[in-house]
Amino acid sequence: MSNQLRMVWSAENQTDIEAYDLPEGYIMRTFRSGDEAGYDLLMKKTGFDYWEDDAGSVNANKALPGGLFFIVHTASKSLVATAGCFHNPALDPRGAELGWVAVDPDYRGKKLGYIICAAVTARFAEVGYKQVHLLTDDYRLPAIKTYLRLGWKPFIHKAKMMERWQEVFAQLKLEFNVDDVVTFPYDHALDQYKNSPRFRKRHKWLPDREHRAYSLSGDADAFGDESLYKPSRLGRAFSEPSQVEAGSEGKLKLVYVCGENKIPAGSTVTFVGRGQRILGNVSPVSGSNEVEDELLPGDTLEIVQDVKWTSIAGEKELKVVINYNNDQPEQRLPEPVIIEILPKSIAKLEIIIPCNRTGDSVDVLVTARDEYDNRALVNKEVEVTDGKVKSVFKLSDGRAYKKISLSDNKPVQLNVEDIDTGMSACSNYSLVDDEKLFIGDLHCHDYLSEAEGYPDTVYAWAKEERGLDFISVVPQAHGWLDNETWTITKYMNERYHEEGKFITFLGYEWQHTGFGDKVVHYLGGDQPFLPPDDERYDNPRKLYAELRKSDAMIISHHPAYNSGAWCSSSDFSAIKTEVERVIEIWSMHGSSEGFNVSDRPIQMGQDQDRTVMAALRNGLRMGFVAGSDTHRARPGGSSREPCGYWGGLAAVWAPELTRRNIFKSIYNRHTYALTGARMIVKMHVNDALMGSELPFSETVEIRIEAWTPAPIKVVQIVKDTELVQEFHPKRDYIKIEYEDKIDAPAFYHCRVIQEDGHMAVCSPVWIG
Repeated sequence: MSNQLRMVWSAENQTDIEAYDLPEGYIMRTFRSGDEAGYDLLMKKTGFDYWEDDAGSVNANKALPGGLFFIVHTASKSLVATAGCFHNPALDPRGAELGWVAVDPDYRGKKLGYIICAAVTARFAEVGYKQVHLLTDDYRLPAIKTYLRLGWKPFIHKAKMMERWQEVFAQLKLEFNVDDVVTFPYDHALDQYKNSPRFRKRHKWLPDREHRAYSLSGDADAFGDESLYKPSRLGRAFSEPSQVEAGSEGKLKLVYVCGENKIPAGSTVTFVGRGQRILGNVSPVSGSNEVEDELLPGDTLEIVQDVKWTSIAGEKELKVVINYNNDQPEQRLPEPVIIEILPKSIAKLEIIIPCNRTGDSVDVLVTARDEYDNRALVNKEVEVTDGKVKSVFKLSDGRAYKKISLSDNKPVQLNVEDIDTGMSACSNYSLVDDEKLFIGDLHCHDYLSEAEGYPDTVYAWAKEERGLDFISVVPQAHGWLDNETWTITKYMNERYHEEGKFITFLGYEWQHTGFGDKVVHYLGGDQPFLPPDDERYDNPRKLYAELRKSDAMIISHHPAYNSGAWCSSSDFSAIKTEVERVIEIWSMHGSSEGFNVSDRPIQMGQDQDRTVMAALRNGLRMGFVAGSDTHRARPGGSSREPCGYWGGLAAVWAPELTRRNIFKSIYNRHTYALTGARMIVKMHVNDALMGSELPFSETVEIRIEAWTPAPIKVVQIVKDTELVQEFHPKRDYIKIEYEDKIDAPAFYHCRVIQEDGHMAVCSPVWIG
């Protein structure tokens, strides 16, 4: 972490800012295209010796919209002062940073620094930030004096900062008042500093990196508390009810009963669970209550809330944490409170088979689902047939899995039927082919991120509920990922890997508001995580440079979000495609494809200049995948993810189901994106598989073949991101041949859309 001084501006404590007009001959404006060279010159001239030639462009993209300010000397047209608004989760998960303040030495003494910092502070207030941070150095006394006049306060964020600030005030000949410093600038639920000293330095890949603590009131992290105490004396807790039906409504009462240890007034008792609103429309964080009067043995503390229960079935685990609001560490009851969300009755059947097989038999997974996609816990017999041979499957708690023999080696689609009710479903197709297709999810989260579900739960769902071939369960590097969680991630990744049956990839999510969120995947081995809040890896250029030393690749996530949004868009100018090989078209956030803006529009607004189609038009050669980004422990998609969409799947053509083969095929872009339905799609251009790069040829021969679980509504052939031909087969198998003539390099891809709206989008092939 930085050893610089830190200051905080709070909207709640905002003071009137003394106004100064710009001197005659100067104007203030925000960044414009073409300012990059002048910006670089200004920063180097003002003492930022490490400023690189392309840093101006990088910083302009990182700043909030309308948030990079300049003062211009009109006569010389020179940029003479600058400061910027930057969202910086590394400093505060909900806050921002005033950064990169500079005034040309030839133009000092005109209050330009004060004026431009006042403009930045006002911009933060305008867009609704509650807390803003800045970093500075002890010797920058004029700048610190300016910040103090603007209402910024010293922030004592680590040991010895108090002494350093006292020395700074002495040099400024200002009175230092300990009441004017900030030690706890956030609301209790989002504090990341008060808990961080409890995270001891162990043997770490990054030994000096502080764990930020999760954004919860009360700690659900198993590594969070290393003090010794007797939890048996803390009391007990329970909930009423302890068992409810998914999607129902009612009241929730959480009860804490004080044990032998008295709980002093001012303490808090928190019922806390990892994840995002795991109970439904209430957050476990709101189950925190301050103790007004001392609790004696046998006294109770109750919290009652109206609940629209979550539709995601399973056991929801609430840790019960006592925080004494002093130097004493948090303490936790030995038993969590368990609330069981029960699935509803059966609403449909689901049948899944591998997309490829080796002969006249196939593995079959049949499950019963409720209306929310939970497995309905029924015990009954159903019939599975390929149209000729029938097999009886006995569902146990709504699931059956076995191998059956088929009547021939032709492409096959199976049907499952409940004879009692007439309920039925069709599977995906399965082929016997030298080219093999595998389906997986390259973007999943678990309890080691800000998501629900223990790691084994996520892997089990992938195998037992969705029948996936490969998976990547990635912790988020928002500042929470540390060596303990990374070690568990590596162990679980290896624990579930089984060559030829189920492939796992080691990875993590590198998140950066300026450049976008990227999922880093390793081929395997004992590889380190490279977090964005470490200055060695804090931009893509540095990250790519390190990853080139490994067998690694990157997949950009939700690239089309509006710039400056909490979930940031991708900076295409920073992407290097020898490392960043494929891009995520859609996830539970929605679609970033950009071909049809009305299709699954991404949450929080879409930037059309940051869509996947825009990336292709900008010359980037990247293949297509999709992922779930599940925060509900449900790889392969779920009906009730936080952002409302199902999620997606990645389809990969590979010789065999091995880690090396799948990784190589993804790297070679032999991939396509699925919204959920397992559609088998082959696209060859001049006999080369999707994702290929070919020498220029005036004649382009495109061959598309598809087998789909439901009838196909339309097949679209797309050239240079523009539609060139459509076909409307209205059946579940098609074979299309199309020829085109070109006189310049071009690239082609195809889109296959079922009548039920599910689609597949194939990686392009580039000619020339």
